Amino acid sequence: MKMKYLIFVLLLVTFTVQCKKEKQHQDLPRELREEFNCYLNGEYWTKNPGGNCHQLHARYYEAAGSVGANPQGYLVVRGVDCDTDNAMYIVLDSVETTGTYFLPENDYNCGFHNMEAVRLDTLDIYPFEHFYYFALSGHVKITHLEPTKYEDAISPEGIPFVRTIGGWLQGTYEMILINDISQDTNMSVPDTLTITNGKFAAIL
Repeated sequence: MKMKYLIFVLLLVTFTVQCKKEKQHQDLPRELREEFNCYLNGEYWTKNPGGNCHQLHARYYEAAGSVGANPQGYLVVRGVDCDTDNAMYIVLDSVETTGTYFLPENDYNCGFHNMEAVRLDTLDIYPFEHFYYFALSGHVKITHLEPTKYEDAISPEGIPFVRTIGGWLQGTYEMILINDISQDTNMSVPDTLTITNGKFAAIL
């Protein structure tokens, strides 16, 4: 009986600590809650925060034709690792609400740019496509989608202006990426990258 009580107490303490951590995270300013990371072939990859780094780029266009010929519900998330300039892309269309969106086969909109390898190719031996991996398959789960809002306002000087209220995007992703040009050591199988446990959270 004592053992069951002890286990119950330990579980309760663990749950309480986890809830407190999540609450503290939610209380942080949105700028500090942004993230874009995953495991790339089992190794942790992230868009590093901090000064002198590339900003996490996230945009959501509800209406078709908002930027050029974009389709309705056009979503873009792009993150760059500050140390290597390696870049991860997630691009979806027809996104209207939260939910799981499966990527079409051979989706060239989602992918990974190995810019670190580009810089090592100082003699320009390979074409740029050699370093780009596109999605063979995968899915993106959007858990929070709050579009940017615009409202009419009046400044203290009485001048009308449009106030922008930033939205919030959050979710997870997993993908299998492939490169048709870059082969394995036997030059027979296209090089692949496996993305697992991907997370993103960004101001829109």
